[in-house]
Amino acid sequence: YADVVLFDLAAIQDHATFEDPHQYTTGVVHVFVNGVQVLKDGEHTNKKPGRLVVGPGYQLKK
Repeated sequence: YADVVLFDLAAIQDHATFEDPHQYTTGVVHVFVNGVQVLKDGEHTNKKPGRLVVGPGYQLKK
Protein backbone atom coordinates (compact mmCIF):
# COMPACT_ATOMS: atom_id res chain seq x y z
CA TYR A 1 0.00 0.00 0.00
CA ALA A 2 1.04 3.59 -0.51
CA ASP A 3 0.96 6.33 2.10
CA VAL A 4 -1.12 9.28 0.89
CA VAL A 5 -1.49 12.81 2.29
CA LEU A 6 -4.24 15.17 1.09
CA PHE A 7 -3.76 18.79 2.07
CA ASP A 8 -5.23 22.21 1.36
CA LEU A 9 -2.48 24.12 -0.44
CA ALA A 10 -3.97 27.48 0.59
CA ALA A 11 -4.15 26.51 4.28
CA ILE A 12 -1.07 24.36 4.94
CA GLN A 13 1.27 25.86 7.52
CA ASP A 14 3.94 24.48 9.84
CA HIS A 15 3.71 25.80 13.42
CA ALA A 16 6.70 24.00 14.93
CA THR A 17 9.67 26.03 16.10
CA PHE A 18 13.06 25.08 17.48
CA GLU A 19 11.84 26.00 20.97
CA ASP A 20 8.46 24.24 20.58
CA PRO A 21 8.91 21.45 18.01
CA HIS A 22 5.85 19.31 18.86
CA GLN A 23 3.21 21.28 16.98
CA TYR A 24 0.92 19.91 14.31
CA THR A 25 0.83 21.38 10.83
CA THR A 26 -2.51 22.91 9.87
CA GLY A 27 -4.04 22.35 6.45
CA VAL A 28 -3.49 18.58 6.37
CA VAL A 29 -6.95 17.16 5.72
CA HIS A 30 -6.60 13.38 5.22
CA VAL A 31 -3.75 10.89 5.69
CA PHE A 32 -3.72 7.22 4.69
CA VAL A 33 -1.03 4.79 5.91
CA ASN A 34 -0.94 1.29 4.40
CA GLY A 35 -4.38 1.98 2.94
CA VAL A 36 -5.91 2.86 6.33
CA GLN A 37 -7.15 6.38 7.07
CA VAL A 38 -5.30 7.75 10.12
CA LEU A 39 -6.31 11.42 9.75
CA LYS A 40 -9.86 12.35 8.71
CA ASP A 41 -10.91 15.99 8.31
CA GLY A 42 -7.80 16.99 10.30
CA GLU A 43 -8.55 14.69 13.26
CA HIS A 44 -6.65 11.52 14.21
CA THR A 45 -8.70 8.32 13.87
CA ASN A 46 -6.70 6.44 16.58
CA LYS A 47 -5.69 3.82 14.01
CA LYS A 48 -2.00 2.91 13.79
CA PRO A 49 -1.47 0.63 10.77
CA GLY A 50 2.21 1.46 10.26
CA ARG A 51 5.26 -0.07 11.85
CA LEU A 52 8.38 1.34 13.44
CA VAL A 53 11.36 1.58 11.09
CA VAL A 54 14.72 2.00 12.81
CA GLY A 55 18.31 2.28 11.72
CA PRO A 56 21.35 0.28 12.90
CA GLY A 57 22.09 2.73 15.72
CA TYR A 58 18.63 2.47 17.33
CA GLN A 59 18.58 1.55 21.02
CA LEU A 60 15.37 0.60 22.80
CA LYS A 61 14.77 2.83 25.82
CA LYS A 62 13.63 0.96 28.91
